[in-house]
Amino acid sequence: MANYRLGYTNALLLDAQNKALILRRSSTHRRHAFEADLPGGLLDENETHEQAIVREIQEETGILVEPTDLIEVYRGKGLYGWQEQTVFIIHLVDTGPEVTLSSEHDQFEWVALDQLAHIPGSIQNKIEKIIQSKILES
Repeated sequence: MANYRLGYTNALLLDAQNKALILRRSSTHRRHAFEADLPGGLLDENETHEQAIVREIQEETGILVEPTDLIEVYRGKGLYGWQEQTVFIIHLVDTGPEVTLSSEHDQFEWVALDQLAHIPGSIQNKIEKIIQSKILES
């Protein structure tokens, strides 16, 4: 069972054209409905951050990734300062792979990397960690 105190994880999925998958939260989200989001979520009991992000990506997008696909760009204090947050980048081999959204999200878009810093909302906390890692520059 998911527990906010265990931590949370998110991932930036990049397709073969280096476009990032950005989701839009649906009305089911209590605090951030209709805001941009990255795939991810809370850890379940006895689950690693790597296991959690693989599970969350499949649940939220229908895209299958392997733990070996993960590039960790941030591990540290979360937005509220007391839980551990991880942020990963995943390079996909396909261009704009098929996305099957869960009820948590109602839209998605593949966005050019130079547009990431301009996406408003709470997603910027995660985007900043990715930009600071400088991994997108290589």
